[in-house]
Amino acid sequence: MSSIKATLFLVVIIFIFGIKPSNATVSCTTCSNSMRINITTDKDLDTTGCKLEEDELCSLVLRIDYTNSNSSFAIFSGSEEAALILTNGEPQLSEVTFIWFNELRVQRMANILCFAGASCGVDLLKKIYRDEFRLFDYKTIQNALATKLYSSSTPVSSLTCADPSGSSVSCADGFCRSIFDGNSKVQYSNCVAKGLVSNPYGITIQKSTMADLGGEQISIIFTCNKPMCNSNDNINQVLQQLAADNIIPKPTITTTPSEGIKIFQHEKILLVSFLFLFSKF
Repeated sequence: MSSIKATLFLVVIIFIFGIKPSNATVSCTTCSNSMRINITTDKDLDTTGCKLEEDELCSLVLRIDYTNSNSSFAIFSGSEEAALILTNGEPQLSEVTFIWFNELRVQRMANILCFAGASCGVDLLKKIYRDEFRLFDYKTIQNALATKLYSSSTPVSSLTCADPSGSSVSCADGFCRSIFDGNSKVQYSNCVAKGLVSNPYGITIQKSTMADLGGEQISIIFTCNKPMCNSNDNINQVLQQLAADNIIPKPTITTTPSEGIKIFQHEKILLVSFLFLFSKF
């Protein structure tokens, strides 16, 4: 129960600016402009032209758009405003991956808030770029997930989806959706009725690291349009695929308990809000 609530309430790391809990400062690597990145030629993030500045906290952002290099960048900066940080001051890392199913489009982003240390998040962000983002085989995973979960020719009028209990329900003209954690211990699957915009198809994977929570917290949401594409079996296969591509740690697959579904029905909105936090970049 406690691990479930820790995952769902990860929204507490949303930072409230304008509150000063202390006068402590840290040396932040600060670059005057955002750093444009070409993953084909840039083997590392070059911060040689940046300088150190004393600030309340350091903020580092990395965004890689694998199909539009003009949208890939890194930002190294500090903040003169303190933040209400509801942890013990360990660095806060969040990573998010967006994969579209109805087109070849993939984005990965990382955000670090750091409060102490000589390089204060710089070495960590560079390691993420070198070891995870730059070498990421985005075409293979996009094709694997899209093939399993999406079809451009599926008759939407006869679509069926899994409901929260796992049973099949009609979802005419809508789309199927699943929201779950990295071990499928907490999940919620349903049919979503057609709205005012075109049905969206894709997956978002949020990974947050907070040392005092004992490691990584994983939150995943996907939408799809193949019959029963949001079933428990498909969720487990998606988790295995994400682990094979090193987006998440290898999951420990378990049968979703009814209690977990009950908890998630009450609190799923918090998780959805957190998953889409990075979409503003």
